[in-house]
Amino acid sequence: MTIALIGLLLLAASDETHGTTTQVIYVNNRSGDDRFNGRSPERQPNGSGPLKSINAAIRQSSHGGRIVVVPTDSPYDEQVVVHGARLHGFSSQPLVIDGGGATISGRRSFHPDSWDRIAPGSFVRHGSRDSSGTLIIDGKLQEPVPNPINGAKPAINPGEHAFWFGRYYLRLEPETDISKLDIDECRRGAGMAIIHASHVTVRNFAFDGFGFDGAQVYGPAEAVIFKDCKFLDNADSGLTVRNDASVVLDNCQIAGNGASGLNVLNFSDVDLADSAFEENLVNRSVDATSRIKDLGGEFDAKAAASAGSPKKPRAKPSAPAATSPPAKAAPVKPKASSLFD
Repeated sequence: MTIALIGLLLLAASDETHGTTTQVIYVNNRSGDDRFNGRSPERQPNGSGPLKSINAAIRQSSHGGRIVVVPTDSPYDEQVVVHGARLHGFSSQPLVIDGGGATISGRRSFHPDSWDRIAPGSFVRHGSRDSSGTLIIDGKLQEPVPNPINGAKPAINPGEHAFWFGRYYLRLEPETDISKLDIDECRRGAGMAIIHASHVTVRNFAFDGFGFDGAQVYGPAEAVIFKDCKFLDNADSGLTVRNDASVVLDNCQIAGNGASGLNVLNFSDVDLADSAFEENLVNRSVDATSRIKDLGGEFDAKAAASAGSPKKPRAKPSAPAATSPPAKAAPVKPKASSLFD
């Protein structure tokens, strides 16, 4: 009995000091299976091997563990959630999610034959339950024309589309061959949400084509680091950080997002190191309670994780105003017509 009690105490002490052993979980959306234990990057004769989804790896991982995602010829079709009540890291041993260059995508491809032609250059097709209304046409994000508040049919110009009562309406130049276009929709949701989880490092992922944000961090949370990541062509923001969260972007690319590249609000801090913003509607959006700081040069991720990304004190306003992603200015365009003209 005494020996067993000593063993339990030693195990508890090891957990309290977080030890040095890191549990590694592997993910492969081609060869993996969520019934496996994830302890091997390849299928084994005993039936073990990589998991198929990142969310399954999060369910099996431990605090301060490491998840290794294998990039394949197919993007990861999921919305990843890391909740601090279930999984987090430590200052001495952060939770690491390594994408190895994998893409987490919200895109759904529309085959040209799925569109019905209703007039020369005008096409319609049904959306789905998780349609956001935003399209990506030949690699370019295109927001839908706003619907009139009175419920009337929206008017669209050539090169525009609308999402009205669950259907996409697309207007092209009459001579345009729709079969020559690559058309994807952005599904609702975000590629990754980190919620109340501190000391998390997300490395070498692309978050692409989501109807909301590429990734989101909800505090309280500290020492959340995105390294070598890309936030591309998401309908709202590339990354949103809110509710007393501290985040670092290290060598990241934020491009082509529909509202803002980076949206920081509600007493949050973001440090930027060697990160580039391109062709977002607004590159950086920050409210009066929050801060974005450009560190420049090389960033010491290990030192930041240990330090916990300390914040500068700020006085909280008595009633902070709610913020939202900046709205696009509506340009005046000629030749607008009803969808059914």
